[in-house]
Amino acid sequence: MLEFLDDLRSSEGCVVNIASNAGIGTAAPGTTFYAMTKAAVIAFTKRLAFDLSGTGVRVNCIAPGWVETDMTVGGRSQEEVEATREHFRSRTTLRRTGRPEDIASVVLFLASGASSYMNGQVIVVDGGRVDNLSHSV
Repeated sequence: MLEFLDDLRSSEGCVVNIASNAGIGTAAPGTTFYAMTKAAVIAFTKRLAFDLSGTGVRVNCIAPGWVETDMTVGGRSQEEVEATREHFRSRTTLRRTGRPEDIASVVLFLASGASSYMNGQVIVVDGGRVDNLSHSV
């Protein structure tokens, strides 16, 4: 882990944006405006990577699927939370929901020298969402 942190310190600079897999396209009704704003983050990532070319600053993006956090489950009953979990579990090939550390580990990778040849990329971290992979509901 310490070597990974040393790589992070030696990088020339990076930006890691967080969008959503909705910005790429999912079969979730009623999310048009949310998806549109996340697609804008993805477009911004690609344009900024282009505009900063030659500066040594890399710009990449993570597009998470549903991640269980206080924001996504707060204020819901235990039954509602479990129904939401099951809904998203059933839509992933890994049959589980995301955890904050799933996203954090990809941020750490993108901020390190291990990704020094990546720029303008979008990494989808969504457990293999079936509607993304198959373009079906």
